[in-house]
Amino acid sequence: METDVNTGVFVGRIQISSTFETGKVYAKVGDTLTASYEDRHPADYATTQSSKVFTGTAVVGVPVERPVPASSPKFVDPNTGAEETSGKVGEAIMLQATVKNVDAVSRPFTAVFKVKNSEGVTIFISWVSGTLAPGQSLTPAVSWTPSAAGEYTVEILVIKSIAEPTPYSDKITVSLSVTP
Repeated sequence: METDVNTGVFVGRIQISSTFETGKVYAKVGDTLTASYEDRHPADYATTQSSKVFTGTAVVGVPVERPVPASSPKFVDPNTGAEETSGKVGEAIMLQATVKNVDAVSRPFTAVFKVKNSEGVTIFISWVSGTLAPGQSLTPAVSWTPSAAGEYTVEILVIKSIAEPTPYSDKITVSLSVTP
């Protein structure tokens, strides 16, 4: 059905069911559905002299704006696994956070850890990439060895990938004091 007079925009509706029913498409939450339509007389028919195929794809379910949120940022001793409240110059400390896929489909992700000094200058950046199944959570961590005492800000952001930095979480920030 065309959305208005001569818009060239058409909408079609299908009914989806999680059980097999006549007149409905069987699909589960998280499935990807693709529909194609061949227009034998497209608007630019006079110039193309051929038909065109239009294709649309949709994932079954409700879109999730931030599908892999980060939470529970911590600093951990890399040798004992004990949580730390501060760091020491020249000693490695693990920066970690929990990430969870709250979407209905598997998601590749990259958790980016950024350390900024008291002037707001990024002095360290590292990331961990992986794939999370629906509902799965992980606690990625990276090691950082501070070279100077001071107050630092650690930012953690989950994105789709380094090549495609679509945000999958809101940025979380935590402060870290480093002593001599």
